[in-house]
Amino acid sequence: MRLVQQIRQLLGQDSNLSTLPNFFLSGTASDPNHTTRRMQQRAIAIEMIEVALLYGKCERCSQATTYTLLDKTLRKTPYEKFLDKLRGLRVIAQECPNGLEVTSVYWAWDLR
Repeated sequence: MRLVQQIRQLLGQDSNLSTLPNFFLSGTASDPNHTTRRMQQRAIAIEMIEVALLYGKCERCSQATTYTLLDKTLRKTPYEKFLDKLRGLRVIAQECPNGLEVTSVYWAWDLR
């Protein structure tokens, strides 16, 4: 099976899925499809974003929150076997009344 299909299957069985915050993809006023386009360009699926929001290291940077998948955050999780594929995924989000507004996603190559 493809990586995304395997992650989707594991997400369906993950007991922590209930703690996943509500989120939606957005962009800027001048570029409303920014996040979707970046996901396509960087081969990042929505399931990968969900894993990052569940298990990623959360850090606050000014008004945004980043979720980064590291080796130590994925160890002893169902996604440990995908460590090499998910390491370095970073999700940038802002908190809003509806949940999290994901504004960008990228690979932090210095972590790979």
